[in-house]
Amino acid sequence: MINNKLYLMLIFVLFTVLVSSLFPLPANAGRNESVVSLHVSENGFIDKDGNRLTEPLKIPKKSVIKIIFEYADLGGDVHEFALLDDSGNETYSDIISEKNRQTHISFLSGEEGEQFELYCILSCDAMAKLSDLIVLVV
Repeated sequence: MINNKLYLMLIFVLFTVLVSSLFPLPANAGRNESVVSLHVSENGFIDKDGNRLTEPLKIPKKSVIKIIFEYADLGGDVHEFALLDDSGNETYSDIISEKNRQTHISFLSGEEGEQFELYCILSCDAMAKLSDLIVLVV
């Protein structure tokens, strides 16, 4: 009788290990998620109120951040963005244009005070206004 119970417990443990290895928790499990939408135009990065961002974009610490880029360029330029972290690592968006009007970058924010730099990597008329947005963890 004890051998059967031990055998069943062993099967259960092995099954649990197998299932958890097949379906691991995502790296961002248990983290807060924050979504920021930015319009991109010949005038630069524009917030939801229609104002050009000239101050750092503030994001919460230790969160999954999704920055959504909405195409609003009247000049017809094409844009692609890079997010540079403190360690020199870059994360890239897909290209946005008149035909592909939305893209995003997702990343994990770190501790308070950490900074990221967000900029367009394609040559365009608005490049000077799309090259200097600081993303600040608060």
